[in-house]
Amino acid sequence: MIERGYFRRAFQIVASDPATFVVGGALLHVLSLFAFGLLTGPAISGIVWVTLKRCRGEEVSFGDLFRGFENFGATFLAG
Repeated sequence: MIERGYFRRAFQIVASDPATFVVGGALLHVLSLFAFGLLTGPAISGIVWVTLKRCRGEEVSFGDLFRGFENFGATFLAG
């Protein structure tokens, strides 16, 4: 069973910059839907990249959400 600490930490990460996570995540989700799910891998990769940067205490920009598209082949296959 997942402990409550994981959910609390996830909430803290998203609450630290809700515009980037919520708006950016929704934008990537819509983009993936219009592409019939083919862009899911790069979209998830971008969200993971932003989350890792936030956990390391680095500055996050909205453009970081699209970082998964830089190595499209690998992230596409992973998705």
